[in-house]
Order: sequence, then C-alpha cells, then structure tokens
Amino acid sequence: MAAVPHHDWEDAPVIAHPWELPSDNDDDSESDDDHLTNQLAAAREMMEILFDLYYTSSIYAEIFCIICFWAGLAGVKCAAATYGKRPGTGHYQRHLDDVLGFAEDTANSYKIDVAGHRKADMSRTDFKLMVRMPYENLDDELNSDPAITVKLQEAIDSRDLPPSYFDHPVVLGTPDPVLPCALYMDGLPYSLTDSVVGVWLVNLITNSKSMVALVRKRLVCKCGCQGWCTYYPLLLFLHWAFDQMATGVLPFLGFLNAPFTGARQALGGMSMRVKSCLLRLKGDWPEFCERFGCLGTC
Repeated sequence: MAAVPHHDWEDAPVIAHPWELPSDNDDDSESDDDHLTNQLAAAREMMEILFDLYYTSSIYAEIFCIICFWAGLAGVKCAAATYGKRPGTGHYQRHLDDVLGFAEDTANSYKIDVAGHRKADMSRTDFKLMVRMPYENLDDELNSDPAITVKLQEAIDSRDLPPSYFDHPVVLGTPDPVLPCALYMDGLPYSLTDSVVGVWLVNLITNSKSMVALVRKRLVCKCGCQGWCTYYPLLLFLHWAFDQMATGVLPFLGFLNAPFTGARQALGGMSMRVKSCLLRLKGDWPEFCERFGCLGTC
C-alpha cells in the first residue's frame, strides 16, 4: 500500500483566536484580596445608584431602607449596617434623616414665614421655609480652615481683590479685614416633575459655596405676583443677615425681631470671627428679572 504523503503546512503551530483565549474571569488564581476589593467596588456602585434614585424622588425612603436591609443580609458590604431597616418597622424617613445627617441640619436651620401655594391648599397660605444663617455657614468654614483669614489678609495686601471691594462701604468703614462674599441663586432639577431654586453663599477668598435656602417651585405663590410673595421674605431675610455680617456681631434677636432660642440666644452680642460684605450677586437672567426683583431694568 502506498504511503500517505505528509505536507509541511500540517506541522504549522495552532494559533488560538482572541475569543478562544482564557478570560480573567476564568482564572481561578484570583486572590481573596482582589475578590474583596471587587465586592466593595460593586457595593459602592450599588449605593450610588440607590442614592441617585432616592435624591431624585424615584423611590421612597421605605423602599431605600428595605433594599439596603436585604442587600446587607445577602452579603453586600456598607449597606445594611448603616442605611438598612427591617420591613414593617416603620419610621424609615426618620431613620434616613438620622444616618444622613438631615436631622442635625434641621436642628441647625432657621425658619422664616413665606407665602405660597402648597399641594393640598385651595388658596395662598403661609408656611415655614427652612434656611441656614449665612454667618453660621462662614463660621463653620472658618472652623474647618483657620487659614482663610491669612489668605484674606494676603489678598488685601497684594491688591488681588477688585476695586469694588476697596470701595465697599463696609470695607471703608472699618480698619479690620472684611471677608468678601457673593450671593448665588439658580434653579436646578429636583425630580422628574419639579425643580427648586437654590440660594448659596459664596466665599470669594476660597470660592466655596454653602447652601442657604431651597425653594420648591411647586410651592411658589401663584396669585399673579410671579412668585414675589414667596421670594420677597427670603430676600428680606438675606438683607437682614448680611447686615449682621457687616457689623461683625452676633444678633440678640432673629429676623423681624423674633426672639432666638437655645444656643443662638446665648451667643447674642458676641463678636464674629471676621466681618463680611456682599460684593457680588450671581445668577442667570430669571434670577435677576424675577427673583432679585430687577424687572424694570431687564
């Protein structure tokens, strides 16, 4: 019988295609540390998604807490211990307010009376708007970064601040360094069907922003005033607060001479760390035309 011929191409090495190569997921040599790191990364990604849904009002506090509870029992890290709550126990919103620090923010807030239209109201009514004292925001920032006063003095000595700062009545009326601030107002989405108008205090030395107030547009007055019944008391409060910051002394009485309670009452008459002045108003055209009240100049 004749021999079978042998060809050279039959000896060529077999080349594996990229899709035939083993993937990293098929490698059984993955260390326990890598596995733990991947678990933590996945847990953080899951929590970011849940927080995004919660902050956009896509899910309620109850759903958020129950998902975290079952996720914790399933072995997901950094979920159940802090945010989870057993189904059927109730008080989910109160639990989230505590663990997220909202309860402390509420205790440190100040309430002013404004007019508006709430969902269940048939006509315009008065309600409480929660705000933060601008000078307390600055005090918190100075506590966390005492070097701000040094940066302020350096900016004054080097004339890095604009001429409007050195011509400001508060700066001209005191030999002490005055911290320049700005008021920033802008709208931002709150949920799929609603938005809010935010008010921030801007430290022009550090360019940091701190929240002063949030106004839901759904609650704004609709009597034909273009929201002025709601925004005017807020602007009056801001005017009063910046007056206190210009004097550099903590007030004995609150907005519209309402008496303080608690720590604010005990601190009345004490000197602030630094005097401040309002140097800039920042915002878009809707803020200047509708909310800052500049209708006649727009």
